[in-house]
Amino acid sequence: LMQASTAAALLLSTPAGATDFQKAVDIFGSDGDEAGSLMQQAFATIGKTLDKNFIDKRRPAPVRLPRTELYLPFAVLLMRSCYDAVDDLNFVPMDQFQIDFFLLRQNEWEKYLDENDCKQGYLSDPMYFDFISAAQFATITQQMEEGKLIFEERTGAEGTVNMVARDAKLQDNQLLPAAFFKVAGDKMYAGLMANFTGANFFTQPPSPLGADATDTQVIASLTLLYKKMVELGYALDVTVSGADELLPPDAFFQEAGRLEAFTHSFAAAGAAPARKQGAGRRVSFTLKAPATLWGRQWLGLQQYLHTDHDLMIAMAYLRECGRAATVHSKVDANSFTRQFVLL
Repeated sequence: LMQASTAAALLLSTPAGATDFQKAVDIFGSDGDEAGSLMQQAFATIGKTLDKNFIDKRRPAPVRLPRTELYLPFAVLLMRSCYDAVDDLNFVPMDQFQIDFFLLRQNEWEKYLDENDCKQGYLSDPMYFDFISAAQFATITQQMEEGKLIFEERTGAEGTVNMVARDAKLQDNQLLPAAFFKVAGDKMYAGLMANFTGANFFTQPPSPLGADATDTQVIASLTLLYKKMVELGYALDVTVSGADELLPPDAFFQEAGRLEAFTHSFAAAGAAPARKQGAGRRVSFTLKAPATLWGRQWLGLQQYLHTDHDLMIAMAYLRECGRAATVHSKVDANSFTRQFVLL
């Protein structure tokens, strides 16, 4: 009875943290987890409080379906863009981040290795990339919850100490997830355009469209972008559906309100451009056997930011086009489906 009362009190007084962070990346499609009933969510929170092995007992099943190898330079781009975005946002000393990242992946690696036959350090292996990218996002989320405003950071072989301060526009930790998704996504898209074009590649990534581009042109470019990511090994295949569908008026206004609420709360993160001419056209991309299938589920159990690299790139592209969209994700045992609504 004492334990239950303590847990209930903790449930009612949970501070702002990873749960609230999900709101900060809502329009990026970071939904799709099985939310469960309010009672199920309450028992999950109590379970995490009382049982330190709560997450381990509910680990996602290993991914057994075949997945394609990632093109190694692309896998490096995704990991490096996220690391550099953390560095740019100045909410944690990077020397401390590296230590915490090492300790977290060391703690989780043996458990993962017991379930999966993969070699450490092989980024092109989707089984390893799934693990290491999830460990990176878990570390990032943990550090955001305790984000610092000013700190000492040691750099270089000699450990030179520098004072670092966070941008005045991003003082609230709740702005960090949206800012991270934006900065990392911009780096990924820029890297895609700089290093993955030309005669060596069958699919060319789309260049930004002009302000007069139609919804049909935007959807065609998004389709090309997803095909490019599949070519680079991010998923086994992608299917496109619903490209000619318009939202009913009530659903359109609901999505427009969702974007407006996000912009009102997180405008300082710079992650959403102003609405232009979209009329509520929607399109869905289903990624079969994606490289982050296990990690997204594991991160979702802990209400951490998801390894949604494809969405980060797609939203960066839409910002380059001066277009706004909301996204919904549907996750099952074999695939992710991303539904974009152009607004």
